[in-house]
Amino acid sequence: MKRHLIAVLALISILSAASLENEFIRLNVHPQSGIFNLGTVDDEPLIDGYPDQFENAFFIVNYDGVLLTNFPDEPETAPLLDTTKIWEDRYITTEWAYDDLQIWQKLRFLDEDSLRRFLNIELLVYNEGDSHSVGIQYLMDMRIGDNDNPGIAVPWESITDETIYTDPIPGYFSAYQDIAHHDSSSLFAMGIPYGRDLIMPDVLAIANSTILDDITFDTHITGADLFDAALLLRWNDIIVHPTGMQVIEFNWGLPYPGFDSVSEITKVRNIPNAMELSLAPNPFNSRLAVDLLSHFPVEQKSTIEIYSIDGKLIEILYEGDIMPGHNHFYWSPEDQSSGVYLIVQRAGKIRNTKRAIYMK
Repeated sequence: MKRHLIAVLALISILSAASLENEFIRLNVHPQSGIFNLGTVDDEPLIDGYPDQFENAFFIVNYDGVLLTNFPDEPETAPLLDTTKIWEDRYITTEWAYDDLQIWQKLRFLDEDSLRRFLNIELLVYNEGDSHSVGIQYLMDMRIGDNDNPGIAVPWESITDETIYTDPIPGYFSAYQDIAHHDSSSLFAMGIPYGRDLIMPDVLAIANSTILDDITFDTHITGADLFDAALLLRWNDIIVHPTGMQVIEFNWGLPYPGFDSVSEITKVRNIPNAMELSLAPNPFNSRLAVDLLSHFPVEQKSTIEIYSIDGKLIEILYEGDIMPGHNHFYWSPEDQSSGVYLIVQRAGKIRNTKRAIYMK
């Protein structure tokens, strides 16, 4: 955390955490920092550090360029208005104050049957002074399973690298720590990065958990391969007038009951036979049929290129969307000599290469 951050609370006490649970998930909240962790009632973590570490789900408020956080890292503190409290066995609140701002965090379970697998996270920043610029950022180190092969799937694609979204924001996404063996060794989770209408985040970033170590409001997502997936949600600065407020809300937890359509994307990502390339006839003398079988449930960007045996690009046969199932293409060499050619197909990190023998 950068040194110019002002910690809303810096000291971690030894007091017991405030806890709530329903039939699916369990919430623990540190009594003074308000940092929470989340897991299932069977003790599978949904946030790294569950159940007894409190450093992997926290907020940053950008207040006229001053960054306020409840991450316990800085000696300067702003006083708590009220320590963490449980209300009616339904929700947990923590309150802070800094200058003209009052900050409330409210964590609650949702009542609707289809939403009881989610924790609802709400942060309200109230301004009781002059007009101020206020932006809000939440960061979470997701924990899904115990393996080292993380993956994220949003409705239209799989994510293998660090990725940032600004428009459109995914309405939902699935997450795994292990791709190939998740049925037996990983926990399936789904995040819902929105709450009430009109408070969708301006930025959703999926990146390595190192973004939690040195974070600012202009976080740069590097594009490196994921090794420990974390989530950043940002609501950009708005002007909050006297007695006005900035409110954000989002949900995080387990999937909707019976929801599995997005998971199919992740099941096949980076598995060797996710896309299968075949050629016929081979050898050929006039036209080569190129068949690409995609096991992805949604379309994927792909290229198919023709190379000479010494690596020279001869032709780009296709560049565009590959649909689920069989995709057929044809190559008729023009002014090419007899010999061996390489048919190379790429889609993200998937690469298939076949040798074709051309005989005039």
